[in-house]
Amino acid sequence: MKYSRKSQKIFATLALGLLPLVAVADGRWLVGGSAGTAQVRGSVDEVRWEPSSTSFAVYGGYQFNDHFALQAGYLEIGSIDDDVVVGGTSINIAGDVTGYTVAALARVPFGKKFDAHAKLGSYFYDADMRVDGIDSGASESDVFFGAGVGLSLTDKLSLSLDAERYELNAVHANRYSLGFQVFFR
Repeated sequence: MKYSRKSQKIFATLALGLLPLVAVADGRWLVGGSAGTAQVRGSVDEVRWEPSSTSFAVYGGYQFNDHFALQAGYLEIGSIDDDVVVGGTSINIAGDVTGYTVAALARVPFGKKFDAHAKLGSYFYDADMRVDGIDSGASESDVFFGAGVGLSLTDKLSLSLDAERYELNAVHANRYSLGFQVFFR
């Protein structure tokens, strides 16, 4: 993946700067994953398209307390293959988007079992697109945000239902997923 030096420096500075917080926090580590659907919306030369794809993510992180966590992971928004009719001519649009995420998660518990949470982070991605047989691609990083609800099944296992928005240059993706988190010390 090719990312700008500025993005790499920001990521490294954030990661190193947060290490002391992990050492003094009374929190717990987490691993998780999610699967769902992503609706990708974009346009190329006035041709608009909105295909859906299957999406999945795996991630790990650290929950500092009941209200704040940091996560990093791998996200595949999915592969698309859609035919769009423009002026009576069918144009094929295909591609896929994969990359890495770094995010902060704020959580508001409702009792012992439920929570509402919001997420803000960066997505470092590779996008490969083919429009009517012409290949193009990009390695970029952009901000994403999301919100969801969680359900604690046990002290070590929870489920979440999330909606996230990714701004990927000229393409936008709305991702809806069901996920799980496993906690350990």
